[in-house]
Amino acid sequence: DEDAKADIHFTEADVNADAAIDETDVQMVKDYLVGNLDSLTPTLHTISFETAGGGDFAPVKAGDGYPYRGELPTPAKDDYVFVNWTMENGETYYPLTEVVSADMTSQWNPKSSSILPPLVWTTRNRMFPLP
Repeated sequence: DEDAKADIHFTEADVNADAAIDETDVQMVKDYLVGNLDSLTPTLHTISFETAGGGDFAPVKAGDGYPYRGELPTPAKDDYVFVNWTMENGETYYPLTEVVSADMTSQWNPKSSSILPPLVWTTRNRMFPLP
């Protein structure tokens, strides 16, 4: 609305005072917000990742009542396929939608030799296993 537009002080948006409001100013604000997350969210939860041998990942912080907005790590370990993260209550974690306030555990499926080998299509629409 017009009143809101009139209240904006564009000179205050020029964070680095170089007479231009540009991507540098935006990045400076983002850096400030990340560095001051503790003061912007009243309660933060530290989320650790239990990977069962799939690597070590640094814990992340999420605001109380908010989904974690960052990218989650993807663990890897020999002879297993990473399936998903589960929350403390055993439910599957869905990024950007689930509110999580405790540690998460990786879920794995063993790689199986019973999986069909890669197939190749022929020009006659037949499939054959690759050698």
